[in-house]
Amino acid sequence: MKRKNLYLKWKDKNQIVEILNNGGVGVVPTETVFGIIGKPDKTKRINEIKKSPENKPLTFFIGNHKQVNTLWDPIPKPFSQAIQHWPGPFTLLAGSPLVGIRMPDVEELCEIINETSPLASTSANLSGEDTSTTIEGMSEAFLEEVDFIIDESIENQSNRASTILKIEDNRVSIIREGFLTMEDLNIKQ
Repeated sequence: MKRKNLYLKWKDKNQIVEILNNGGVGVVPTETVFGIIGKPDKTKRINEIKKSPENKPLTFFIGNHKQVNTLWDPIPKPFSQAIQHWPGPFTLLAGSPLVGIRMPDVEELCEIINETSPLASTSANLSGEDTSTTIEGMSEAFLEEVDFIIDESIENQSNRASTILKIEDNRVSIIREGFLTMEDLNIKQ
């Protein structure tokens, strides 16, 4: 069944929070590329929409530093060095099992996350397709499956995915270099 897309703006925060808290998923702009978000228990649905493997892990968006405690216990030692760059376009992987966490540099999105709890997220595209910084650049088949779309531009959108850093045995390594380099982050390995 074809779904009618619900286009919202950041000012519709209460409606967005309600949709997410009731199990919905949506497409939102970030400072890197558009992402798809939903509550952590919607990981399977997000992967189905993307046509990704069902068990593919997703990143969790947080709205403030305190939300890290809900995802990592204990918090890895190099964490304090890395988070000085949050909010920003990089993801930290740590813990057992590995959990990816990112704090997007979009104030309105962080406000929503602060009202919903951390949200599962990944790029808003079908698996294997290029990421997009515009709604027009996304597959209609993909967009038909989400419950809402925020189609607002983000100042200084980088058009590049986030950098992914992995913290393991108190050492930091780069998994994917995105907008920020290890030199930009000034993280000692």
